Amino acid sequence: MMFKHGFVHCDPHAANLLVRPLPGSGKSFLGKKEPQLILLDHGLYKDLDPETRTNYAALWKALIFSDANAIKDYSAKLGAGEDLYALFAGILTMRPWNRVIDPAVDHLIIQGTESDRSELQMYASQYLSQISELLRRLPREILLMLKTNDCLRSVSNALVLLCCYLYC
Repeated sequence: MMFKHGFVHCDPHAANLLVRPLPGSGKSFLGKKEPQLILLDHGLYKDLDPETRTNYAALWKALIFSDANAIKDYSAKLGAGEDLYALFAGILTMRPWNRVIDPAVDHLIIQGTESDRSELQMYASQYLSQISELLRRLPREILLMLKTNDCLRSVSNALVLLCCYLYC
């Protein structure tokens, strides 16, 4: 929704999502009916302007391809400034900067290691003033997108675990 339509459901936690069989679909997904995602609780939506949507999509492309220069450029365009781009990238990906720019295929894998979590906790306490400054700078719609990003990360983790339980 964010990337294609510029429309953000800002509260997509598990209680606001429903998966059901797609009405009228034949069996095609692992021998079952195709799934359909239903969004509930329509109280907090945000429309993104085209420039924000394009810059956010370009930032994620840069994160996926570990392009440090593009990460810096698009982070600045979204409001992080040229001095806090590494912190912004770390918050988006929940990865330390050295992992964000690591070109390894799994550098943005959903489940981080215990070492990653410990390192992030250390950074969070060490850089509290910079985190506060970053959050002060970012436009409101970017803050809502950060909330959405974290909710979706949690939902993704739960879905991975559920799929492993059901199909492994």
